[in-house]
Amino acid sequence: MHDQAEPTAVSSALWKRAGVPPRPGLAEMAVLERWALTWHGAPRDADLAARYCRTALPGGRILLYGAGTHTAWLLDVLRGVPEIQLLGVLDRMAGSMTEFRGLPVHAVATAGQLGADYVLVAHTSFEQEMVTALAAAGYPRDRIRTLYSDPAYAALAEERIAGLAAAVDGGVDHLVVSSARSEIIPDALLSRLHGCGRAVQAFVGRADGLPPDGAFDMVDLRESVAALKRLVQRLRPRTIYVRTIIYKNFLLPLLKHWSPGSVVVGEPYDFTILWSEVDLGLLFGLDAQSIRMLRLGEQLAGCMLDLIVSKRDGAGWRDLGTAWARPSLQYFPAVKRPSGPSPAPGSAGDLVYAGFFPAASFLKTFRSGYNFVPLLAEVCRQGGLRGDLYNSGHMPGAGDAVFAEYMAGLPAPVRYHPRQPYDEMLRLLGGSRYGWLCDHRDRFQGDREVGVCNRWTGYVSAGLPTLIDRDWTLMATLTHAYSAGLVVHDLTPAAILAQLRAADWPALQAGTLRLRDHLERHNETVMGAVAAAFAHQQAG
Repeated sequence: MHDQAEPTAVSSALWKRAGVPPRPGLAEMAVLERWALTWHGAPRDADLAARYCRTALPGGRILLYGAGTHTAWLLDVLRGVPEIQLLGVLDRMAGSMTEFRGLPVHAVATAGQLGADYVLVAHTSFEQEMVTALAAAGYPRDRIRTLYSDPAYAALAEERIAGLAAAVDGGVDHLVVSSARSEIIPDALLSRLHGCGRAVQAFVGRADGLPPDGAFDMVDLRESVAALKRLVQRLRPRTIYVRTIIYKNFLLPLLKHWSPGSVVVGEPYDFTILWSEVDLGLLFGLDAQSIRMLRLGEQLAGCMLDLIVSKRDGAGWRDLGTAWARPSLQYFPAVKRPSGPSPAPGSAGDLVYAGFFPAASFLKTFRSGYNFVPLLAEVCRQGGLRGDLYNSGHMPGAGDAVFAEYMAGLPAPVRYHPRQPYDEMLRLLGGSRYGWLCDHRDRFQGDREVGVCNRWTGYVSAGLPTLIDRDWTLMATLTHAYSAGLVVHDLTPAAILAQLRAADWPALQAGTLRLRDHLERHNETVMGAVAAAFAHQQAG
């Protein structure tokens, strides 16, 4: 798959390139379900995992794969098992990390040279991908053991699966299935669409993504697809609203398959079909098999679900969904008016970036569109402007170590700030003059053509004109149509500064407010369509 030439545009040809049939059938559904239950069926349960390590894991000299928080916990468990001798940890960041919790860190490619009896792969979401990477490095498959996808662990977990599936009493009318905190239509709005009846949320994501207490009663299924299947087949709710992050998109069609009488509305946050195989591997650790399954799940979802809500639209997107049962609906996420007074425009700064920004170690290792800070800094330096970067991925305190390099200072005169609560961020944005959304694209990124990002809707929500490069096709088109900012065609400091100097800023701000009105009206229409789908089932 990875040796194919990259596509140049979003269209239905992406499915053919990926080897996904236009209208997959029951045979493909069976393949997807079998894969999902094999690798994601059992619950990710700490007590069960510890018992498995003490009672079912063979003794010997072992290596662990992955230097993350889960491995840190697992090391404490394994150090209490006398038959286990820990030799080290394998990790793809071995070049920049030499030690982890007292153990040496090695590159995956060196695993066969380290004298281990076997490698233990233990990850809540990506065991298959890690097994693939080990095998590709030449490590013998019969010396690779997994934790959560081991049949012995699944047998040990059977009682736990049954308990999770029975955690919700009968009589559920509306089921919300979520796999992370990411949401397009917020829970607070979604809860208004259900009308009468009981609504429950089933969470099947990683523990660190558990949504805060909110609009629905919550049951945590510990990422167990097997428990979710039993729960859905027992409850048979009237409606199911399913939110997925990119590596959980396989859930979308399975829910309709398990409960065909339910109205199922899917809300995938991202689509693998819009990303290159290289980027899916680098950014998410996905391998060829998981990419195939996720893309198959996306096409099945389009053909089977009663409705899909996403952040995407445009001619290319509509062509991509040619075979789908009905067109998907675009919803503009995070559109919200500021509450309370904002600082005067320009009083806090001139150019501001507010959104996710990865750690410096990531930017040094992988190609990424987030490498825009040198350009932002040079525009500010040459133009005598003030720049700010608010990183939504940096939780104050908890993320300080990860982002320490940024806290020490970005290239002057750009100032760095950790995450702010969204309402406060909207207020602060009003004190700048332009929201920044310019970066270089050097490869296919389908979402830039057809997608809308929260950074842009945040700027629009705050009434802040956007400085956006033309490769963000859909957002740039709307920005231009409403005169809500400046569309940049030449990503050089001189060209950007020339556009800024020639701009009529009050007119751009007025256009931004008109665009915000449009986004709000559009979202209301989409909410009405979702409510109508739910109401149609209830009437039936």
